[in-house]
Amino acid sequence: MSAAEDAGAAGGRAVPRILIADDERFARRMLADYLGELGFSVVGEAPDGGAAVRMAAALAPDIVLMDARMPHMDGIEATRRILERDPGVAVVVLSAYEDPGLIESAAGAGACRYLLKGCAPGALSDALLDAWSTCGRGRSGRSGAGPEDVPPGPPPAGP
Repeated sequence: MSAAEDAGAAGGRAVPRILIADDERFARRMLADYLGELGFSVVGEAPDGGAAVRMAAALAPDIVLMDARMPHMDGIEATRRILERDPGVAVVVLSAYEDPGLIESAAGAGACRYLLKGCAPGALSDALLDAWSTCGRGRSGRSGAGPEDVPPGPPPAGP
């Protein structure tokens, strides 16, 4: 479905096209069902990072909802490769891990947001819409926004 068709299906409102990448089939299906109920257009589901890279090239989603740790190619490397090819995609990492190193790696790869899998459903939809409007095709320029919805680490040490 094209962006114009997506907008028509949403009563004239633009709807971001989402690719879900997660190695757990159940998680992909639950996310796809939930996002569909909210009115998002889920254009594909990838079982690993390599498939996410190929599918993002073929489907041109507005947002990739990416698991951080997957077999064959992790979500961090997949994020890097997707954004090298198409910097207009907003990548939102959804992970079970609250590891500061993983969060920094996701931000370094260009992920717009980082959410924990236990986040509230409203936080997920808000983060997707925010990522689309600030980092993806729905924005005027990449904001450089870092991961959000993760408890902050200790403040940086001063001089």
